[in-house]
Formats: sequence, structure tokens, C-alpha cells
Amino acid sequence: MAACLARQFSQLAGWLAGWLVGWSTGRLADEQTGWMAIARGGHNDNEMKFHTFAF
Repeated sequence: MAACLARQFSQLAGWLAGWLVGWSTGRLADEQTGWMAIARGGHNDNEMKFHTFAF
């Protein structure tokens, strides 16, 4: 029972770490494209996405 729970927890922790890395790198890419759009003065989807999810 304990071994099963430990295995499930480690899988969950690994999945969470992978998701966090993917989310943070994706968010960094979004921020950069958002800033580039702002610098260009353009109003594209990336800029809107950047403003919407800037937290």
C-alpha cells in the first residue's frame, strides 16, 4: 500500500515538475513575443495573450 502510494506520488511529482517547466518556458516565450509586439506597436494575439495572462 505504502509503496503504491509512494510510486503514485513520485509520478505525480514528476508530471507536475514537467508541467511547471513547460508552463514557465512557454510563458517566457509568450512574454518575449508580447514585449516585441509592444515594442513594434502592433496589436496581435501574442500581445493580447501577454496582457491577459500576466500574473
